[in-house]
Amino acid sequence: MKVNLPPWVHVLGGILFVINMVWGLLALLFNPNYTPMFQPMREQFLLARRGPYAVVRHRRYAGEAWLNVVLFMFTGIWLPLLGALGWIAMYHQARAEEEVLITLAGQEYEEYCQRTGMFFPRLKGIH
Repeated sequence: MKVNLPPWVHVLGGILFVINMVWGLLALLFNPNYTPMFQPMREQFLLARRGPYAVVRHRRYAGEAWLNVVLFMFTGIWLPLLGALGWIAMYHQARAEEEVLITLAGQEYEEYCQRTGMFFPRLKGIH
């Protein structure tokens, strides 16, 4: 199950793992709608547009997909790469969530979609 990778790949994987964890923490801190499952949701919906959400709309899904590759690099164990099979399901889940967000935030969310990429940062000048 383990692949022999050069030591620098493991080091890079460790660094990327820490970056991914910080990215996830920032997403929680910058999402005004984050509510643990045991608490009721807030009545007013606020669109998260700061921090990681200023770069990509679906920060959590992008981070989870990237984590499959990072864990392989970090550990050399190929099993996390099987998580790539779920990327198609994540895409469809994200699209379904966007339909709900358009209902909740309307034009504001549509403008936000034009400025940010779904999973990857949008390059300036490319629409």
